[in-house]
Amino acid sequence: MIVAALAYADHNEAEVILEPEAQIETLQRYGAGGARILKEEILDEPGSNLDNLVSSIMSTRNED
Repeated sequence: MIVAALAYADHNEAEVILEPEAQIETLQRYGAGGARILKEEILDEPGSNLDNLVSSIMSTRNED
């Protein structure tokens, strides 16, 4: 259901709820985008990868 909802929000077409292939494609695109962001924020930044990871987590952390 979560993947179907994500695909629906991404495509804005109700038919995608019944199309598992389109849902998986949407999930793959989101995953690839997340991997690219992590690479840029963690690996491509100068300094220790662990320090960069901690900084990235702390910058997006919600106090609640």
